[in-house]
Amino acid sequence: MTRSNKRNIAMRTIIVLVLISWSAFALAQNQEQRSRRLNRVVPMQEIHVASPDGKVKFTLQPNAERLTFTVSLGGTTVIDPSPIVMKVGSFDLSAGVVFKEMQRYEANETYPWYGAHSTASNRANGARITLQN
Repeated sequence: MTRSNKRNIAMRTIIVLVLISWSAFALAQNQEQRSRRLNRVVPMQEIHVASPDGKVKFTLQPNAERLTFTVSLGGTTVIDPSPIVMKVGSFDLSAGVVFKEMQRYEANETYPWYGAHSTASNRANGARITLQN
């Protein structure tokens, strides 16, 4: 057996071992994710955020499998319950999340603008939500 053949066999063996280790790690992460979904540390309630005039309402709904949201305008649902999906490669960051904390905030600012009006205004209500996957 030549030296290059031995090197190729060694590299293939290393690659196979890395793939096996990575698969075992991914399987363990998936099992941990499933168990956290069912045993939430902090029970998550629905989170409602309304526009300053109260006409537009965003609702974040907890779900054991995936977060969902709805949007209503003047009491009429304009976006039915829809899942929030965030993926990095094949890993789903939005499945099985655990609620940590929420901070509400308001924006009320004006700034110069070019166009029909010389001043633009930004009025909004929001919520910063910390989740853990």
